[in-house]
Amino acid sequence: MSESVREITPEEFRSMVAGGMPPLLIDVRHPWEHTICRIEGDELIPLDQLPHRLGELPRDRSVAFYCHHGMRSLIAAQLAARHGIEALSIAGGIALWAERIEPTMARY
Repeated sequence: MSESVREITPEEFRSMVAGGMPPLLIDVRHPWEHTICRIEGDELIPLDQLPHRLGELPRDRSVAFYCHHGMRSLIAAQLAARHGIEALSIAGGIALWAERIEPTMARY
């Protein structure tokens, strides 16, 4: 059900965070990737754990997923959307975030 998933740019996510009700931010990368760099305020739920942890996600606010380049986050968002979660995927992942929002961030 990819039609219920919205891909957003890093700039759109930053604007949402500045707004009144920011989405919950979930990093679906591996723990080793998370130790290199991360977006402040995120929670780590690796993609392979997500099916078992969907119950931890809110149903009363949107959830934004991110990964390295945007593929795993899109898969995660599609899974979450199938379970009734308002899901967003940050296009380009942390690589694009680092390029456009935090250029001093460590990269890999």
